[in-house]
Amino acid sequence: MSASLRLLLTWIILFPLHCLPKTPGSAQELSLERIWEIGSIEGPDETIWQRISDAGILGGRVYVADIELSEVRAFSLQGEYLGLVGGPGQGPLEFARPLSMQVVHDTLRIYDKGLQRWVILDEAGNHVRTERPDVPPRSNFLKRIWRAKHDWWVGETSLIGRRLPSDCDTTHLTITWRSFDQTDTLSSISGNPLWLRVERSGALVMHTVDNIGPSGGTWVLGDSLLVLVDGALSTAEIWAADPDGWRLVLERSLNGERSQVTDVDKGLIEADYYRRHGLVPEETTIQGFRVPEQWAAWTRVRGDGQGSVWIRRGGGELFDPGRGERWVRWTLEDNGFSEIEAPPGVEILQFGEGHAVGLRRDDLGVEYLLLFRIAT
Repeated sequence: MSASLRLLLTWIILFPLHCLPKTPGSAQELSLERIWEIGSIEGPDETIWQRISDAGILGGRVYVADIELSEVRAFSLQGEYLGLVGGPGQGPLEFARPLSMQVVHDTLRIYDKGLQRWVILDEAGNHVRTERPDVPPRSNFLKRIWRAKHDWWVGETSLIGRRLPSDCDTTHLTITWRSFDQTDTLSSISGNPLWLRVERSGALVMHTVDNIGPSGGTWVLGDSLLVLVDGALSTAEIWAADPDGWRLVLERSLNGERSQVTDVDKGLIEADYYRRHGLVPEETTIQGFRVPEQWAAWTRVRGDGQGSVWIRRGGGELFDPGRGERWVRWTLEDNGFSEIEAPPGVEILQFGEGHAVGLRRDDLGVEYLLLFRIAT
């Protein structure tokens, strides 16, 4: 366990739950200073993306996964291309569908959904080992998988059940398990999946990308602490991994409320869907957008590997091209709060080492990777 995580865990265990204020005080304002942007249509191969799925920052390097090209690339914090970590294949440093990344202590874990395994790199970018998680049934629906202490596994899923409207439970779940037949549901977070009716077949299909995202999120800090945020209720919980199960060590209210989804918002959501998928509304047979009546107060959780939790606020800015995402940094060591706003049209993927890495798409759907420095 790293020194910072040991300090964090000690603080959470010793700090009485009832001493925490119910809402954060005035948040310090942070800013993002753009360092570089990488992306093009006809440039060098390392600047062309098909679909960026995630990124991670470790050891002064930015690692980027392209799930369609089955590649992971590395760049310096100054924007220098450091090389291809791995491309398509099934070898030790090859990928099928690299989906997500997480910094655990001094290593970077890259989860390959296609091969259902992790590729683990050290701070210098060297391959340490390849591991295959002990995954439960329906693991194709798991967006992220974490390995925790005491042989615990954690997964965040967007769909449990069969691919039928009548049999499908469409809430977002955080599940923990030790074996295939011992799966536990630790948290249920309301989700908003997008059902589409295809006229030609008369069938209902579920699109894999939610229309306004889950109402909350999950993150594992190191290999010991599990953060759960319920965006509908504006509550946060932190659980610690124990030999006999997960122990709740902190719970608190967050300063945020649900807001109404306006007709303008619904139009932005629908336009965003067509834009992302290159469709023309007048020429598509898709019908039946189902948009919830309220935005969740919080919609995503990230950890930065430095003892802070980042939580994204919900609301219409997630789809309005003229507005930027808003994130709150919760520094657990001193219970401090800071707020930051991303540039319009930028989706923040990860935080780490005083930086944030983001993604934007232009009107043609071309993807660009951006790196920001976090400034006070």
